Amino acid sequence: MRITRIFCCALFVLLAGCTTQLLPDDFKGQTATLRDTYANFHSGGLLGPDSAQFFVASEVDGKPIETALGKTLSANNGRGFSMTPVPDERRVPIRTMKMKLYGEVHYAADIAILFNKTYETRREVTFTPEPGGRYVVRGKLADTGSSLWIETEDGRIIAQ
Repeated sequence: MRITRIFCCALFVLLAGCTTQLLPDDFKGQTATLRDTYANFHSGGLLGPDSAQFFVASEVDGKPIETALGKTLSANNGRGFSMTPVPDERRVPIRTMKMKLYGEVHYAADIAILFNKTYETRREVTFTPEPGGRYVVRGKLADTGSSLWIETEDGRIIAQ
């Protein structure tokens, strides 16, 4: 399981360079905004690794997209046990989409996966945003079960 997580993290970094832009920069149609999130940031202190739970939209209609986790990995490369999470949000078209959501406890140093409790989960949802809507990817990672969903900024669950 831990080797699989290390492989998935490495693959995530490699695929970050192969992401698809959902909309061209000059797109003039109606859009909504979808934001990745992180929670429970833990500073490892002097000897431990920093960690956070990330909840991201990783694919839209089968195409990989840039995520807060990918941006965090890139921005913190070479910082050892230290990490500063990088937020990410993107404009999305107003149409029904199949989205792959991904959640994991991410540690600043991959070696920390071997010595700390980790969680990861995936889910595919169908999502139809409203024009001008602002949406957030949220989740829960725990021993008792993990889940992912998309909600409005005011906390109303839209896709689960």
